[in-house]
Amino acid sequence: MRLGHLLWGSLASIGLVAATCGNAKPQSIVITDYEVDKRDVHPGETLTVRIMARGGANYCIRHNGVRREEVLAGWRFHSPNHAFLPASDFPTQGPYKNPQVCHKDNGRCDQDKRQGVFALGIDTTGWAEGTYSFSAMATNRPALGGFRGDSRDFTVTVSKALSGSDPAKDKLPFQIFVNDRATSKNEGPWPIYPGVPNRLTVKADAAHLGKTGCRINLFRTQPDGRTSHESARLLPQSPEVTMHLGLFAVPAQYDYEAGALFRRGCRLRIEITDQDTNGPLAEIHLYQGVDAAHCTEVLRAGRVSRVAHYGGPRGLSVHAMDPPILLRLADGVLVDPNDVRVSYRLRARQERLRSERSLLCVPAVLRVTRLAEGTVVLEKPVEVLPAEAEEKLDVASWPEGRYCIEIVPQVKGTTDRQGPVVEYRRFALEPGGVLLSPLASWRLERDASRDELVVRDFRQAVQRWSPEQLDGRHWRYRDAEAGSVSLVCISGDWRAAPIVLRPGLRGHYAVFAETEDGACYLRIGKDDVTRGVREGPVFVRALDMTDNEVAVAPSVVPQSGIRQLRFVPVTGESVQRVVEATSHPPTPLRGVADWCDIFAPPPVHHSAGGRLAEDQFNMLLRGHAELGMRSIAWSIGRSWVEYHSQLPGTTRFPCVPLATIDEDYRHSYAGRAHMINQYRPLAGVLDGRGKYGLEIYPWLAMQRHYGAKAYGGIFASQWFKSHPEWRRWNKNASSGSGSTVCYFFEDVRKERVDILAEVAERVPDGLVIGCCRQVPMLLYHPEMVATYKRKTGVDPLRIDAHDRHQYEAWIRWRADFFTATLRELNERLRLIRARTGRPIPVIVRVPSKGLFTNMAQGLDIETWCREGLVDQIQLVPLEDCEGRGGSHEVLPYLELCRRHDVVVWGGINGNTFSNYTAIMKRALGLLEAGVHGIELYESNNFCVITPQRWIIPLLVDKQRLRRFLDTSNVEACYPVWARNAAAGFDNHSFGGRWSVFGTGANSL
Repeated sequence: MRLGHLLWGSLASIGLVAATCGNAKPQSIVITDYEVDKRDVHPGETLTVRIMARGGANYCIRHNGVRREEVLAGWRFHSPNHAFLPASDFPTQGPYKNPQVCHKDNGRCDQDKRQGVFALGIDTTGWAEGTYSFSAMATNRPALGGFRGDSRDFTVTVSKALSGSDPAKDKLPFQIFVNDRATSKNEGPWPIYPGVPNRLTVKADAAHLGKTGCRINLFRTQPDGRTSHESARLLPQSPEVTMHLGLFAVPAQYDYEAGALFRRGCRLRIEITDQDTNGPLAEIHLYQGVDAAHCTEVLRAGRVSRVAHYGGPRGLSVHAMDPPILLRLADGVLVDPNDVRVSYRLRARQERLRSERSLLCVPAVLRVTRLAEGTVVLEKPVEVLPAEAEEKLDVASWPEGRYCIEIVPQVKGTTDRQGPVVEYRRFALEPGGVLLSPLASWRLERDASRDELVVRDFRQAVQRWSPEQLDGRHWRYRDAEAGSVSLVCISGDWRAAPIVLRPGLRGHYAVFAETEDGACYLRIGKDDVTRGVREGPVFVRALDMTDNEVAVAPSVVPQSGIRQLRFVPVTGESVQRVVEATSHPPTPLRGVADWCDIFAPPPVHHSAGGRLAEDQFNMLLRGHAELGMRSIAWSIGRSWVEYHSQLPGTTRFPCVPLATIDEDYRHSYAGRAHMINQYRPLAGVLDGRGKYGLEIYPWLAMQRHYGAKAYGGIFASQWFKSHPEWRRWNKNASSGSGSTVCYFFEDVRKERVDILAEVAERVPDGLVIGCCRQVPMLLYHPEMVATYKRKTGVDPLRIDAHDRHQYEAWIRWRADFFTATLRELNERLRLIRARTGRPIPVIVRVPSKGLFTNMAQGLDIETWCREGLVDQIQLVPLEDCEGRGGSHEVLPYLELCRRHDVVVWGGINGNTFSNYTAIMKRALGLLEAGVHGIELYESNNFCVITPQRWIIPLLVDKQRLRRFLDTSNVEACYPVWARNAAAGFDNHSFGGRWSVFGTGANSL
């Protein structure tokens, strides 16, 4: 089974999948290590910044958050609020951008002559006391064109009193050094280097040591609960001792609780006792975490068992808190329990400033232990390198049970031998069971009385079973090995007539398909719809094939088609049982369909294959229904609309003619334009919902206008472009946003309410108000600020959440303008409900980062519930506050909404299925918290035939999901690491930096 490319290679190696409307460029300039030798200095001291980078970088040192009049002596101001240490390595004239601040590797100021390493001294003479924020940058500048680069932020504190006026009073009795680095008051953070030996040094003030000294006990608790202990002694004549901190090679563990995600790293306890009395002298607790930039691992002081995990920024070459050794089982074991291949590699090749800290190779032992008896069944020396290696295990004779597979590091210079572990669960497959997908537990029962039919020669199949001759203008046979003959469409024309096969089978069959060159369309049965199929072998459908047929239709990829069809005889009873279980799960499941995305051309990950026929609306309806998504939030637009509106102020997509935009954009979005304009999407799905037992909730994004020039202008409506006076303004900005509006204005509210009211007249099952694309809703428009200042005497530009009372009064007043949108909508709906006799509930999608942060972004959910303005809340794990907004725990929302009889849905994002284990555990945490159901964003992705789609109904079957996680090998094949732990978060997460503090552009 070729799951490797489809599942592991395309997903597990990345973090969150990029949104459709954003194509991130790969970052080729990467900082691999950096250090600042002093961060606490006296005025006049010199500190040195050292940067190691790859990719042919030049270097800059930037002072952040500085006004022109505050620029330090010798630094160069750069708008809007930066200053740089000047450089003279490039001519000031020529094809350059900002050459005056870019330093060459081994240029005039570089104090480190190693290639790829830059060092620069910073003199603090004349600096006032205080804390300064800097960035060490590796960049392609002064080259013209798009920016490429990497940076690390750090702070420097300048103080005359760093040692105190009374050294005896301020001196610590015990000073902690980690890898030769000390921090003031033992508060940390201290850098650590996973995969190589790390050291702890304790230095004692001799005055605190008795004649016999003291004992140092170092207790280490690994993330998975394993413990170790080391002891040493400090003597008056030798008041310094160095101990092993270890390799930090045991992967962090992740807890998924009620929508929140927590991370457990290594914890350390340093216990210092008197040698004679054994009385305690000091106790210091440390825990493994990440630096402020989420780029490197550190130890922090504190008795902390776990912290919230937010995923970190996008585009990192190394994800902090990823284990240094990545261990997993190849996914073949999900299909065949005897196919056990152990895969391992370093998380990355990491060259560091000090060679002994570089992570290039880890000698180790591959060990397998049968857990029931603790018997070691295999030990083999291995070498872990950056390239992935694989060991095939001969397990045919192993008894059933659970096995611990681990990589045991054998690194010189440390006694730490604890590394990553996965558990192999060896259980016989259910006799006669036919798996729908290796990623879920759904099984059909094989009918042993009938033979399986496998079609590999489509020349012969067409000759025997097709009523029509092959149209040579479109279809050809492709000969392959061992007599296989594929059927391919050479033209890539989706309009070409399908090839119909009538194999004369009787009874129920499970139909599996394998495509040629990645894509084709199939219709399995006369009553089926034509669906896009990717790769395979993959289960398509189970049905009664008596007097039935299969149709092969083309994708838009020339030379793609069908390689194999497999018909497995199954019992009708098992088909009925599985269909009922998957299409009607015990907990409600709602799709959020950004349906246009499925009509993107391959290889866009949303694409079904490029078919632009009207039957694809039924494909979407059926695809949702058979996975248990009995209600669909159906996109009707963002800045534009995606239905045929009669309102004069709306713009139907595209907002400018496709002929006027770049060819790349035209190619990407022509399918979307065709489906919106050639058919009537909303009318079609409203008419078709009854056939599939669905409810349709038109969903409108409330804050997504992209910009007049973005993507050639196809996403910005004429209304938006005509009214720059209503744009959203950031705090202390000099102009309005190019892509958002401010709901302070009645006309802004009316534009959205008019669309929703028009759609409500078409008798949907409810309306979905989309507040996740893209909060905030108001911010600091000058007219709004002036109005509040006149009303209260308070200037909102000068306050933040440090003054909780004044700030909360401001954001509550401000949020009431968006609440007015819901009041106006409900007033319009009151008349429509009376006229149509339908309830038309109002559902709002909101980020789940906490009620206070919601209000700061313009969403006063408490008032909505109290006034009865909403019937349901759909919580979306959109993390755009760098973890400052809240943990995304759903319990506060559940408590609030229960008081007001408002239904709460938990959220999972279908664009970020970067780890199936994480997705399943996230769903289980939401179910156990008591949400009414789960919404799945980009649910249209799962209408394409792939193995992943059968995960979806499992996510809302709590007992079955818990059992599957406990008995399957999915966690061994898809272990959760820092890079993918936030799978299921919104795909717009980890880019925003909103905060309720400050006065800058990111301040709420």
